[in-house]
Amino acid sequence: MRKSVMELVRNKIEIQSRGVSVGKGLLSEMIKLFNVPWAGGTCLLFEISAGHSSKTSLACFTFITDRTPFKVKRDAEEWFIEKGGRRYVTLRFSPRPEFYGLTTGRGRAVREFITLGEYGSVRCSVSNRCRYIEAGKGCGFCAHQAWWNEGDGDTVDEIAREMPGILNEVGPDRIFLNSGTANSRDKGILLLSEAAGKIKNNTSVPVIAGFEAVRDTGFLETLKAGGVDAVYINLEAFDPGLRKSVMPNAKGQIPLSQYARNWHWCAELFGHGNVYTTAIAGLGESDESLFDFARAALDAGAFPVLLPFTPIVGARSAGFHPPSPARMEHLYIGISRIYSRYGMEPFFNDVLGRSGDAFGALKEVHEYLS
Repeated sequence: MRKSVMELVRNKIEIQSRGVSVGKGLLSEMIKLFNVPWAGGTCLLFEISAGHSSKTSLACFTFITDRTPFKVKRDAEEWFIEKGGRRYVTLRFSPRPEFYGLTTGRGRAVREFITLGEYGSVRCSVSNRCRYIEAGKGCGFCAHQAWWNEGDGDTVDEIAREMPGILNEVGPDRIFLNSGTANSRDKGILLLSEAAGKIKNNTSVPVIAGFEAVRDTGFLETLKAGGVDAVYINLEAFDPGLRKSVMPNAKGQIPLSQYARNWHWCAELFGHGNVYTTAIAGLGESDESLFDFARAALDAGAFPVLLPFTPIVGARSAGFHPPSPARMEHLYIGISRIYSRYGMEPFFNDVLGRSGDAFGALKEVHEYLS
């Protein structure tokens, strides 16, 4: 099975657009061996290639769904994805890290709030509580409802206690912090700043923090003071006509101007190239609205990232349809060209590094197809 790099990029686009299915017995085996599953059993992270001897592989993040032609399989030699009874791509997973077997003093599994990410990064949640799900108003596209349901208050002190051992075990080159969706004016920023400060007591590894856009931009300065190096402020749905229906909660009420103001302030605080934001394709929007999203983000100093919607098991996703691979390729090419017009490269800086590679195919499309 020989594939060109361009063909492998298109394979990745299709896998991310459609998701994968995994049998329960196979998933149990994977959990014991590998860095899976993410986010309460809804996600997988792996590398795809044309075969175990292939020199080219691409990091790929996708969701587990029961509405897909792709099935994860294994034989005596390797793991792979099957489509229509034929082997589609070969898979390679990261080994299960030792810290996945640890529990906190409260008896909570560390892997519930700290996971090994792509290319050796570590991802932490300072609070995996979602006020929207708790109120019965979760976002329709939400990939992490099972994970939010495991929420057990803030984890700042637990992250601080566990991080030295994790740093020693996996030696990450980036640490991501997620704030959940806090019911406070600062949207979890104060917890993020506190966690970053405690992490930076033990390491100089860059810390990247993610949160909702805040009304009071004064909170953003606390992130810089806490030692955060870069941020992501995800928009998810850009089309104003869709935001309230897709996000029937306070997030859907946040004006686009508030996001732009947050992006701009953070670009001033952390430097251009150290702010990024994600939109999701497949929520009912037009192609042009996603190109408008990319231009609006870049105008405000943020890097736009695009992901396809996938119908995830357990999510409130009725009425949404995953974008076709052809549409995603078209969108990626369009956004890639917008980057070029602005004189920028996706994910070019040292802080974010290759952090966006697994979660979409923009960078590969920019390099190989546009």
